[in-house]
Amino acid sequence: MWNLIKAQNYQLKRDNGIIYIYLIGLAFVIFPIVDFLKDSPIGDLTGSYYGVSMGEMLFLALGLLTILLTTRILGWDFSDKTINYELLSGHSRSQVYWSRVITALIWCMITALVILFVPMLGCSLLNGWGVNADQSELLLRYALVLFPTFRLLCECVLLTILLRNGAMAMVLNYVLYVFPWTFIIMAELMVEMHITTQLSSMNSYRLLHMENSKFGYIDGKDVVIYETALESGFLVETIVVSLAVGIICLFIGSRYMKKSDME
Repeated sequence: MWNLIKAQNYQLKRDNGIIYIYLIGLAFVIFPIVDFLKDSPIGDLTGSYYGVSMGEMLFLALGLLTILLTTRILGWDFSDKTINYELLSGHSRSQVYWSRVITALIWCMITALVILFVPMLGCSLLNGWGVNADQSELLLRYALVLFPTFRLLCECVLLTILLRNGAMAMVLNYVLYVFPWTFIIMAELMVEMHITTQLSSMNSYRLLHMENSKFGYIDGKDVVIYETALESGFLVETIVVSLAVGIICLFIGSRYMKKSDME
């Protein structure tokens, strides 16, 4: 199976589709910063300000990148039937399946770490952490996003295996990620409801979108300070639900891969 993973990584590094995917992710990170710098000096973009103000954009970028990468890795060999070559060369269906899952995990988790932490680190090194949020609490929120990202990845794996079509799985996964989130956000303005860990999109959104804030007076300036502390129940639910749903999706995908007709 290790040879399959190496072959897939070699192929991905030379895939133009992967380059386009990362250019999309780069645009999601750069454009909000450019827009901020139009009206504010670069010195105001501290690590804490970046973390509390860019969360919603990062939520969309990370979800999109996870969907695009996972469906590309899992689904690109189904359409032209080249996945059959691996089976004919002596590899088991389990090896073919798990090698792709592991490859997707490696690419998506590294991408998530870069998207979430590198820009914030750059702002902190340039302008310091700032006073807009508690450092440990905000970093904990960002670290926990890896769990619903893992869940989303596993859901994409399952849907790609069921459809056996990377492009179709890409579109459907994105629709299922964005549309329920949009509907819930609009519905919450009209009715009393609060969705948290029921959906991977809402789970990531609740972690990255800072809702509560207050004004403070620090160093002779009025500043907005965001409340970033997490309830212990929400923290535990994020980890447990994400792992449980993700593992179940991977198990179902594995069983389907073993039993389905690959023709």
